[in-house]
Amino acid sequence: MTTSTSTTLPQQAFRTEHDSMGDVPVAIDKYWCAQTERSRINFLIGPLASMPNEIILAFAYLKKAAAYTNNNLDVMDAMGFGNCYNTEACEAE
Repeated sequence: MTTSTSTTLPQQAFRTEHDSMGDVPVAIDKYWCAQTERSRINFLIGPLASMPNEIILAFAYLKKAAAYTNNNLDVMDAMGFGNCYNTEACEAE
């Protein structure tokens, strides 16, 4: 015999967002949608994080390369490029 418990979230505190995986409750004061909420729940940030720092640094390098490429293709303006490219995230080894 299996029993299941369901937690009912207060209607006034959450909205329901939908993506290809289904519905997910998101706090009404947040600007993100379903996929970001799922990532926030499944991939912790901080000392108990499930991702090693090396992976986070690799994402920083990837985003820096994308900023450089988008700037060269005139897809990103100079201010946006400066904000992305001139970061210290990729300088620490």
